[in-house]
Amino acid sequence: MRRRLALLLGAGIVLLLLLALLLRYVLQPERVAGFVLDSLGKSLGLEITATGTSEYRLRGTPTLVVRDVVAREPGAATPLLRAQRAYVSVPWSTVRSRGESLDITRIELDAPVLDVTALQHWLASRPPSRTRMLEA
Repeated sequence: MRRRLALLLGAGIVLLLLLALLLRYVLQPERVAGFVLDSLGKSLGLEITATGTSEYRLRGTPTLVVRDVVAREPGAATPLLRAQRAYVSVPWSTVRSRGESLDITRIELDAPVLDVTALQHWLASRPPSRTRMLEA
C-alpha cells in the first residue's frame, strides 16, 4: 500500500512539473503575441506580424506590446501599415471570449507608416459594419 501511494505521489509530482514546463513554454511573450496577432489578423482579413520583442500583461487590464509590426492584405506586396511599436489594451471580456468579441479599449502606435492606397484597397474589401467606432 505504501509503495503504491509513493508511486502515485511521484507520478503526480512529475505530472505537475511537466504541466508547469508546458505552461512556461506556451505563455512565452512571442507565442502569446503570435497567437493574438494571428487571431486579430484573421478577424480583419490581414496578415499581421511582429518581428521585434513582445511583452504582455494580464494584471489589471490585459495589454500586449509588440515591436516592428507589419500589417498587409494576404498576398499583397505592399503593407498597409508599419509601426515600430504597437500597444493594445483589451477588456477581460475579449480575453474570455478568445477574440469572438473583439473590443479594443486602447491602441497606441509609435512611428506608424500608412500606405493610403493599400488601406483604401483593404477597406473596399471589408463587409459593411453594423457597429461603429466610439471615441473616448
